[in-house]
Amino acid sequence: MMRTFEKILIRLIIIHAFLLFISQWFVLYTPLHKYVNPVYDYIGVSYTMK
Repeated sequence: MMRTFEKILIRLIIIHAFLLFISQWFVLYTPLHKYVNPVYDYIGVSYTMK
């Protein structure tokens, strides 16, 4: 029972890491960043002190 749960958990972690890298690549190296970056500016994530 526990072995099955561990296998499923490891698979989910690997899939999650893969999807994280793919989504990060899309945001950084495709024109998608033009649409995503204004959202971060709006919510104040990239706030710089003046």
